Amino acid sequence: MRINSRKFLTLTLVLALVDIAAAQGSRRPQSQSGQFDVIIRGGTVYDGTGRPPLRADVGIKEDRVAAIGNLSRATAPTIIDARGLAVAPGFINMLSHSESSLIVDGRSLGEIKQGVTTQIFGEFSMGPLNDQMKRRLRESQGDAKYDIEWTTLAEFLNYLEKRGVSQNVASFIGASTVREYVIGLEDKPPTPEQLAQMRELVRREMEAGALGITTALIYPPAFFAKTDELTIYFLMSEENIKKQIRQPWVSFGSDAASIAPEGVYLKSSAHPRAYGNFARLLGKYVREEKVISLADAVRRLSGLPATNLGLEHRGFLKPGMFADVVVFDPQMIADRATFPNPHRYAVGVRHVFVNGVQVLKDGEHTGAKPGRALWGPGRIK
Repeated sequence: MRINSRKFLTLTLVLALVDIAAAQGSRRPQSQSGQFDVIIRGGTVYDGTGRPPLRADVGIKEDRVAAIGNLSRATAPTIIDARGLAVAPGFINMLSHSESSLIVDGRSLGEIKQGVTTQIFGEFSMGPLNDQMKRRLRESQGDAKYDIEWTTLAEFLNYLEKRGVSQNVASFIGASTVREYVIGLEDKPPTPEQLAQMRELVRREMEAGALGITTALIYPPAFFAKTDELTIYFLMSEENIKKQIRQPWVSFGSDAASIAPEGVYLKSSAHPRAYGNFARLLGKYVREEKVISLADAVRRLSGLPATNLGLEHRGFLKPGMFADVVVFDPQMIADRATFPNPHRYAVGVRHVFVNGVQVLKDGEHTGAKPGRALWGPGRIK
C-alpha cells in the first residue's frame, strides 16, 4: 500500500493540532450554572500547584470551594470583581510567633493584610505546660497580658478557636518545651526514666493533633540537648536569601508575631518582617527581581507547606478544598514596613476568605473570626 507523503504529513499535522487544541481546551473554564454564597469573577487563578494560571471564576459555597470555571450563568449574594487580580489559596506562615498576639487580638491584621490564612506555631510550643512553666510564662509576659487557661498544646489551639481568631492555627511540639516540662531549665541530660516521660508527652500531643516536633538549637534549653534526645538536628544558613528562595523545596515563615499599629503593640518597636514578610516575597523577589515566578511563589506559600504538613483539604484552589482564598494585585503588592518605621501595613491584598468567610474586604478587616484549629495526620479522632 502506497501512502502519499504530502497527505500523510498534512494528516499528522492536523492530528497534532487537534491534540494541542484538546489539551488547551481541558484548561479552559467550562460554563457552569448554580447558586453559590460567593463568586470571585474574572481573576487569574493560581491553584497552588505551580502550574500556569488560568483565567476563571471561583465559586464558594459554605466553607468550601465549590467550582472553578466559567460561572457567568451562576448567581451569588456576594460577587467579587477580580479582573486584573490574582486569586490564590490562602498563604501559610510556616514559622509564626503569634501565639500571644492572637490571644490579645484575634484579627491578626499584620498578616491578614498579606494574605496569610494559616499560622503554624511550635518553635517553643504553648503546651504541654506544668505549673512551674505556667508561672514562668505569666512572669515573662510583656505588654500583652493574658490568662493561661490551658495545659496541653491541643487545649491551647482549641482555646484560640473558641476565643475567636481570623486565621486557622496549627502547631508543632517544641522539643525544648517537652524538655522543660520534664527536666526544667537545667543543663543536664535526661535519665532513662525522664527520656521515657518526654517520649510519652510527645506521643500524647501527636495523637491529639500536633504536626510534629521542632527544635531551635541556638536557644536554651534546646541547646542543652544531646543528639540522642532529638529526632531533628537542622540549622539552615541564610548566607544568600535569593539562593534559598530559588530552592524548590523552601516554604516561608515570618519568624514574628502578627501585630497591628495600634494599642499595646505601639509600646515597643517591631521587626519589619512582622508586617511585610510575605508581601516582600511577592513584590521584591517575584515582581521586581524575578527570582522565582509568581506561580511558584504561590505554590511555596500554599500547596507545598499544606502538603508537607499533611493539612487535609488545604493549600490548593480546587473544588472540595476549604475556601481559604486571597485576592491580590500582583502589580501592587509590596511591604511598607522599615526599621525606622516598622508599624506599617503591607499593600496590595484586596480580599481574604477563611473557611468561606470574608475576613478582608477591599483591604479592610470585616471583624469576622472564622479561623479553626487544624490538626496533624497523627491525630487519633
